[in-house]
This record gives sequence, C-alpha cells and structure tokens, in this order.
Amino acid sequence: MKTETKITLGVVASVAVAAWYFWDKLMDFNKGTAYEGTGAVGTLGNVANQLSGGALQTAGETLSRWTYDLLHTDELGDMTYYTVTFPDGARHAIGASLLSKSGTFMYDGKTWTLYQDAAGKKFAK
Repeated sequence: MKTETKITLGVVASVAVAAWYFWDKLMDFNKGTAYEGTGAVGTLGNVANQLSGGALQTAGETLSRWTYDLLHTDELGDMTYYTVTFPDGARHAIGASLLSKSGTFMYDGKTWTLYQDAAGKKFAK
C-alpha cells in the first residue's frame, strides 16, 4: 500500500471518529428537552429555538393552538345533526347546537320541541 493511501485512510478515519464524537455530543444536547429522540432535525430545531430565545417555540405553540381552535370548535355537538320529521311530514336536518337543554329549537320562525319515539325516530311538535 502506498504511503499516500495510508495517510488518506488515516485522515478519513480520523474525520469519521471526530464526526461520530461530535454527533454523539450533539445528540446529548437534546437530553431532557422536548427535542429528545428527534434526531438531527430536532437538534437543529432545538439550536434554532435556543438562538431565538424561545421565540420560535412560542410562535409554533401559538400557531398550532390557533389551527386546532380553527378546526375544532368548543361547542359540543357542533357537527351533529338530527333528521327531524315535522307535522306536515317534511324532514329537515336540525343542528344539535340549535337545541336548548329542554329540547326546544327554532325553525322557520317557530319554536319546536324535539321528541323521539320508541324506534328512535325524531319528530317535532
């Protein structure tokens, strides 16, 4: 083996060992943080967040909370509808959020009460 080849292999091996050592230390940088176990991308995120003084994390939390609130309203039953049969035989979908606790709701300018028969069919009176 030529001397140049041996030197090249030695340099490559040294660089590989140094890279492994620093990588291992870099991964320890995330221990005990929200970025633990996230790998290289998480480490970069952790470094960026620390450099920003935590502003990136705060902005991310605010954005995620805003997005969640946009997609998940707080009102229970907001996406639930009941198919209600009216006295004239017409059936209409009534949003659960329109029902009061007593079972009354407004439809077509009138106040109705929601009832359910033994078969589970809903009707208005």
